[in-house]
Amino acid sequence: MLPQPALVRSLIVIIFFGSILAACGGGEDGTLGAAVVETTATVVAPALSSATPPPSATPLPVAPSATPELATPTPTPEPVLPPAPIAPMTAFAWFEAPPSRDSAGNEVVYSADQTIDGRMDTAWRVPGDGQFASVTLTFSQAVQLSALGIVPGYAKVDPLSGEDRFLQNRRVSRVRLDFTGGISVEATLADRPELQTIEFDPVVTSHVTVVVLETTAPGAQDGRDFTPISELVPVGSFCPPQQCEPHGDTINELLAQFGGPEMGMQVQGIAGDYVRLRVLPTDRILDPPTMFVRREAVGRWEVLGVGTGFDPESLELMGVPSELGDW
Repeated sequence: MLPQPALVRSLIVIIFFGSILAACGGGEDGTLGAAVVETTATVVAPALSSATPPPSATPLPVAPSATPELATPTPTPEPVLPPAPIAPMTAFAWFEAPPSRDSAGNEVVYSADQTIDGRMDTAWRVPGDGQFASVTLTFSQAVQLSALGIVPGYAKVDPLSGEDRFLQNRRVSRVRLDFTGGISVEATLADRPELQTIEFDPVVTSHVTVVVLETTAPGAQDGRDFTPISELVPVGSFCPPQQCEPHGDTINELLAQFGGPEMGMQVQGIAGDYVRLRVLPTDRILDPPTMFVRREAVGRWEVLGVGTGFDPESLELMGVPSELGDW
């Protein structure tokens, strides 16, 4: 039998190892089980020691700024934008061919507004060689134009029969472009069913009138004696105030007072405070009247006369300059 002190020490050892076995857990076979703990490692940035604070950036010296002199700011004029295709407000033609039917029996019309619908397979068309027939494009405000795109024929292939309408009809080979102030440009066109660009010096205008001067003969096979134009695409920019001299502001005043969505305005000529213009109704019920107006004040115009014809005596009584009478 162990002495009492030795017995106490043995009991302490047994209790110590028993507590370890209980904490770790034993297997069913009596072996020691391993404790497995899954965890996610987290990277923690080391904290800076408070004993050695990080160096702070030394601010750069700032030179004292000079006190600017107070001045009245000068307003910056709105710039004229670079030339780009611009949408006309209306397209007007004195004449157009009657409707026809395609190979499927569908009605086809040939109104002037089809020159600005963005489609190659529609067209404005007039009977015969079309000489001096015209389409006038008007705008909601003064424009500065530098080019005009034109498809000089009927660029359509019949979807049912496959017939080429461009070759069957006449094609426009020469045109004249008329602008405000009597400015005109003539151009020759290629015999191709594509958008062709006529370039010219920039001109400030309320409109562009495309006048047919020459056409080809009708097609040799199943020819159609008609003159069509599929598309017209004016290129330029709208005129901001005081940026399109000499007539930009005058045209904008006239369009603001007399223009509207139901009619185009063709400012034909300007002579001092007198203007000759023509109203182009989109419904074409009446002949477009000519109007003579006189400036009363900035932005206000007095109507001197409206009609479809004026003799020299009438113009003289109204005080209209002679250069505006012969148009």
